[in-house]
Amino acid sequence: MERPQRSPIEIPDLLSEHIKDKVVCEIGCGEGDLLIGFAKHAKKVYGLEIQSSYYDKLRRIEESYNNIKIFYRGVSPNIELQDIPEADLYYFWIDPDWDSYLIKKIREGKMAIQKASFNKGWIEQEFNKYQGKKEYIDFVPIEDTKFNIHGGTYNEKTPLVLGILEKRNGRGHESILERYNRV
Repeated sequence: MERPQRSPIEIPDLLSEHIKDKVVCEIGCGEGDLLIGFAKHAKKVYGLEIQSSYYDKLRRIEESYNNIKIFYRGVSPNIELQDIPEADLYYFWIDPDWDSYLIKKIREGKMAIQKASFNKGWIEQEFNKYQGKKEYIDFVPIEDTKFNIHGGTYNEKTPLVLGILEKRNGRGHESILERYNRV
């Protein structure tokens, strides 16, 4: 099978201490291969995907794992908080504009974003807009094939960074409960 365009395969293992027996939501899960890795550690894994060309593969994964649930939709400018399943950790790496949007939208909780290491400054700048614990894991992918991230082609020697933000008292979208209490 040709390697899909996705984050490096070791991301679930790098996040294992953050997701053990917890709920993970990958926004933009592509062909779902990272979902399988997350499912080894997490209690429940949700995947959101908008590209219908991936749906057949995702359905097969969902049928094969009892702790994986796929939502066949993705992010859009009109996404509401209730469109994103509640999770203990959200993983995404769509592009900087969408990533900024999602960091703002998710009110509280852990988020993890992977970028090439030369974008670490961007992650730090984004994370510093919010209160909460920040962690950065620098790594080099173990795979020996080239992959495409954010419009650039990288290989196994490209240093990457995994930024983790445990957002507290966030300025994200109003929760459903808050909306009902306001009415």
